[in-house]
Amino acid sequence: MLDKIDKINPWFFIIAIALAIEILFSVLDSFHGVDFSKWVAEIGFIILLPALKITGYETIQAINEFSGGGNVTAGFSGIALTIGFSMFVVFILTPFLLLKGYQQADRSDDPKQRSLSWFAGAILIVLSIYPVLTTSLIGTKVLMNINESSQHSRALDMMRSELMDLAFDASYRIFLPVELGGGDGSFHAFEDGSQTISLEDLESYSPDSPFEFQIHGEVSDSSFTAVAVSDLPGKSADFENVNGETGRQQISVEITPYDESIYRFQNSATLSN
Repeated sequence: MLDKIDKINPWFFIIAIALAIEILFSVLDSFHGVDFSKWVAEIGFIILLPALKITGYETIQAINEFSGGGNVTAGFSGIALTIGFSMFVVFILTPFLLLKGYQQADRSDDPKQRSLSWFAGAILIVLSIYPVLTTSLIGTKVLMNINESSQHSRALDMMRSELMDLAFDASYRIFLPVELGGGDGSFHAFEDGSQTISLEDLESYSPDSPFEFQIHGEVSDSSFTAVAVSDLPGKSADFENVNGETGRQQISVEITPYDESIYRFQNSATLSN
């Protein structure tokens, strides 16, 4: 059996065995309710990054003490024992098995042949590193998602801020006389006193904004709805934006100067994404 395995790279075989063990633990998890995979991942994580685990536990202890709870040392003792066991496996048992395997190969007729001791040591190495690599990949994916989410949140905050500027600008300009660039009490009395308000009538409107602004729907004497669209994807890819695009971030605000609220952000599915 070992002779046939030696015809291929033994490390590929070791990785396959390690993956099979992980799958087996997952199957046992579902049938017996014991989280073997989590236990193996915890051991592997503590092996290579023990300081993070200790720091996390000390943080929890500090929170407990600050809130008046007791200083429980059982958890820390368990972590210390686990780290000690992990160090024994990684720095003593695993090198011993690998070295013994290489010595047995040197004494055999075929130096390329791998013994059971070598396979046991190699499997321990892969099982120790695999959970940490998995955790690192998951952490990288989470970080990417956080960065993407932060970009979306930042864009929404900027869109709301600019819409609020437009809302306050329009809310006081409607009451200015026509001679001062206002509407004399109506959104239908701008410019020469007979024109409907446009975004260009508002000082806070900038055509160089990273967002596209439009007035949506009909403008009444006392209210209208302004919409902002960004170039970032929104919640729904099928959402139809007011500018003719699809699936972009979009929010809107109803500007009502005669109401106490002055403005109301829309929650309608047709105006927000």
